[in-house]
Formats: sequence, structure tokens, C-alpha cells
Amino acid sequence: MPNVSGSKRGFTLFELLLVVVLIAVLYGVFIGKLSSRPGVAEAQERVTIATIREYLRHFADGEKAVSLVCTEPCERCSVHVGGKEIPETDITLFSKTPTVYRRDAYGRFEPFEFLPVRQKEGGLENVCFSFTLYPNGSSSSYIVELDDTYYLFDAYLQPTRTFAALEEAQSAYNKSELLPDDKRTYDF
Repeated sequence: MPNVSGSKRGFTLFELLLVVVLIAVLYGVFIGKLSSRPGVAEAQERVTIATIREYLRHFADGEKAVSLVCTEPCERCSVHVGGKEIPETDITLFSKTPTVYRRDAYGRFEPFEFLPVRQKEGGLENVCFSFTLYPNGSSSSYIVELDDTYYLFDAYLQPTRTFAALEEAQSAYNKSELLPDDKRTYDF
């Protein structure tokens, strides 16, 4: 009669099959969820002017500003994190140069030109469009005109909105960014 207390007991076939089935179920649930979340490559294929903010969130790390910079002739756009270009992030966003309107010191909307950006070769390239997400969650704020549509980029976490007329976009623009609204504070 064998000694029951001293014998080593192995797994039964049923227990091994149960473990394999549990691993397969967990794999199916978790890997399925991970693969259904769009990655940078998939987002890069679907990015439009209205979805720039969501696209840049793929690169945000909470410590550095993330920008989409488009250089003239406005056919090439790339992502910059902390001022440095990220390789293999080139996208084509525009077929022509957009018109960007920004408020001036008096609250009027005026066409705006971006500053040139220094490239690796040491030269400067003209920028036709740039949009930045800052670490605190705010972003660039302006109105972009492209193909008779006006896109309002609000600085305070609101999605990009579209309008048919510049006046509609101007009236929807966040007025809290302006300095005193009381005209008595200005001397003119």
C-alpha cells in the first residue's frame, strides 16, 4: 500500500484544460480591448483639421507641449514634442494654405502668420499652420479658414467646432481670454 502523505500529486487532465481555457478567455478579452484602441498609425491615417487635438493626445506625456507643425507649401505636417520633431509622424493635412485668424490686443480678429521654424540643416522653414497642446490641457486658440469652412479652436478643452461664416465663429469664440472688457480702461 503506497504512502499517501508522502506521494507527490500532479495536475489532472481536467485541471490543465481548465487553466488553458481561462488563459484563452483572458487573452481574448484583454488583447481584444487593447487592439481595438486606435494606435498612432491608425490615427495618423484618419487625422483631419477637426481631429488634430485628438491626434496630438497620442503623443502627450503631461510634461511637454505637443505641436503639429505644417511647413510651406503646407503639404507636410509633423508632430513635435518639446520642440523636437518626432520621426515618422508626417501627415498631409492641407491641399492649400489655410488662413488663420487670431485676436489682436484690441480683440479684433486679424489674419495671423506663424514664425518660421529652424530645421536640422540649420535653415529656416516657413510655417503655414501650427497647433499646440500644452501640458496643462489647454491648446492654441484661433479660427482657421479652409475651403469655405471656419474651424474654431478653443483653448479650453472644447472640441473643434465648424461654422459656415467667419462672423459665426467670431461670436462663438471664448471671450474670457480678452483683457478688460470695460472700454473705460482703455485710453482711446
